Amino acid sequence: MALRWIEGFETLGNVSDGPGVWGDSFYAKYHGRAEVGWGTPSLVSGYRDMGLGLALSNLNYNFFQVPLDTQPSLLVGLAYYIPTGVYYFGETLVRLRDGNDNGLWVAVLRDMGGGSAGTHEIVLVRGGTIIDSLGFYAPNQWLYVEIKATIHNTTGSYECRVGGVTQCSATGVDTSNTSNNHTDNVLFGFTKGYVDDIYILDGATGQTDFLGEVKVEPGLPTGDSSVQWSRSGGSNNYETVDENPVSETDYIYSQTPDDLDLFGMVPCGSVNVLGAQLTVDSKLSVPGGKDLILVCDSNGNQQTKSFRVGEGDERVVQSLLTDIDPDTSTAWTQSGINAASWGIKVG
Repeated sequence: MALRWIEGFETLGNVSDGPGVWGDSFYAKYHGRAEVGWGTPSLVSGYRDMGLGLALSNLNYNFFQVPLDTQPSLLVGLAYYIPTGVYYFGETLVRLRDGNDNGLWVAVLRDMGGGSAGTHEIVLVRGGTIIDSLGFYAPNQWLYVEIKATIHNTTGSYECRVGGVTQCSATGVDTSNTSNNHTDNVLFGFTKGYVDDIYILDGATGQTDFLGEVKVEPGLPTGDSSVQWSRSGGSNNYETVDENPVSETDYIYSQTPDDLDLFGMVPCGSVNVLGAQLTVDSKLSVPGGKDLILVCDSNGNQQTKSFRVGEGDERVVQSLLTDIDPDTSTAWTQSGINAASWGIKVG
């Protein structure tokens, strides 16, 4: 399975910046390539590993959606802080959807007497029918929840884990709520509590199974590896793109085809690197459109992703995800990820 998406909410800014800053960053990152629900989600700090997370409130119908191509199988993991006050009718954590159909989803139910007093049940739902249980859990704790599913009307399968331990599974079952045997988007939210450190894997080559309890850490540029774009000011290009959150007054710019800027990033510590994601926030300063290319460079071998900034687009945020080192064609190592360069090229 290949890495399709990760989010740790650490690069949206800081809680002290206020919703006018990190709310705009969230909207810019997901608008146009993901649906954002009514109301503004809240950035919170001091929770999982004292980092940043996202607070989603059912009352405000907060959610965000990650669009995909059609996939027969997906694996999704996320950290969830289960609150004391779960709404009576239950709350959604993650939905593997087919278009607007809710498909297969994981929900949290208010204590209905099935477990110890005060606990809440996490269940697996197809359409509107509960088909299995992930168990009962006391509130006010972080849980790492993962769902791996093959979507099919007759030969579907699923396995759900909490804290790395399988809680329910089945094969040869109906996991589709439509006539299609696929999912094409993942929706998070419609819940009360906090979410953090999310990953999505599809059925392609790459990471092969459950990643377990992961942490999505941010990295910002620390040096220049290739300097061909101009800068808005200062002495070094990397210093104009190392802000968190993004600053629209400090930037690099170019209209020249093949111009390439590459940056070294904050080195990883002694961790098991499962993948990396380069995210670029871009904006046109002249009429017309422009093709851009995201670049991961490892010892001269590159993985790239092209996209277009169209006229009228205020901000376009695009990401390149990689779980394979383009130099070795194998999984990333700590030394490999630390030696790589990341950047942007004019198409």
